Amino acid sequence: MKKIVILLIASMSMLLGGDFKVITFEEAMELHKQNNVLFVDSRPEKLFKLGTILGAINVNMNDKDTATYTAKLGMFPADKSTKIVSFCNGPKCMLSHKLAKYLQKDGYTNIVVYAGGSPEWIEKKAPSMGVLRECQADVAAYVPKEEKKVVVNGVTLYKGADDGMVDQRWFSKLISAGEVSKDIVMVDVREVKEYNEGHYPGAISAPYNPDKATLDFSKLPKDKVVVFYCYTGMKSVGAWQATQANKIDTSAMFYIDAKIDCKDGKCTSVPNDDL
Repeated sequence: MKKIVILLIASMSMLLGGDFKVITFEEAMELHKQNNVLFVDSRPEKLFKLGTILGAINVNMNDKDTATYTAKLGMFPADKSTKIVSFCNGPKCMLSHKLAKYLQKDGYTNIVVYAGGSPEWIEKKAPSMGVLRECQADVAAYVPKEEKKVVVNGVTLYKGADDGMVDQRWFSKLISAGEVSKDIVMVDVREVKEYNEGHYPGAISAPYNPDKATLDFSKLPKDKVVVFYCYTGMKSVGAWQATQANKIDTSAMFYIDAKIDCKDGKCTSVPNDDL
């Protein structure tokens, strides 16, 4: 199964404009032991700060106009043959391929993509770094703060740490248990193919395009509480921000910052940590 996933990722890289070698955790570890390999985390800065590969630099490829890439281009080696390992948030995250494509365009010739990315690296307890923060309570025992409680359109919610977020630890428990209120409309902002492979029961599909920062707003229900979700939490926040940018009323729209995987009508949700 793992080989199939890696082959699919390799095929996607060709579609994105470059035939990049996709490496395993073991290969990434061997490269990390060397002193002449640059690891680049292509995720948003928040995820980079929460935890990443030791020594990696951050270039946020989720930025629609790639301003971050342009600003940080001077941080890359002058020697265009330097080995560069691009990675992001696991096999379903394609920001690493987007970064590799941009680097290839700028003349770098020795780029590989680490498919497992930061989640696999940290899970295997490989050398990592991140911002020091307080430990969060275990999801099973977590109790949301009363001061974060709000009632929107008759629905009780708990707000998260950032604007537009629901409390991801509280809401993840509901998703995993299949107990999200029927008065909440779950909006899956992944690609249609991913939605068809598995989604939260009753969720509607409204794919978010991170490059153009757009989604089909006509699919969003009116006078309902909406919660955007995706696989890693990156597209869900982007979708919420897109509604704001288009001056759509977001008073009843939220997103969840969590890793959500759905199969056979059941979902598991693992909340991302706050900074």
